[in-house]
Amino acid sequence: MKNKFLNKTKPGFTLIELLVVITIIGILAGIISIGFGNARQRARDAKRETDIMEIQWAMERYYNDNYEYPLLINNLENNYLDTIPKDPFNNDYSSQIAADRQSYCIWAELERGEYLAVSEKGYGFTNDTPSIGSCW
Repeated sequence: MKNKFLNKTKPGFTLIELLVVITIIGILAGIISIGFGNARQRARDAKRETDIMEIQWAMERYYNDNYEYPLLINNLENNYLDTIPKDPFNNDYSSQIAADRQSYCIWAELERGEYLAVSEKGYGFTNDTPSIGSCW
């Protein structure tokens, strides 16, 4: 008598083979999703850096026209920036402008745990919260 369950002529996979393949695919998917998470974080930090530099350029153009910096970065809108850039999480960037309007400090907190700060002196990265007195 021939066993119909042991028919070797029909192609197919065993349950063990399917489970091994599903396990391998799951492990690869987990590794890839971790890599994409870090890539998204780096992309948001890159956007913050670009935004801060764009604000710095607008501040310098404003200064060239008016011989002083604006009291608020919102005053840059329309003439110097189309719109004021926002953090990827839709927050405003932090800023301080000196009372004499001859210096400023604008910064963004990066997801990698440090700050990018720009001022009339330049830009750089720091681990401490920037302020008008400690901004490059």
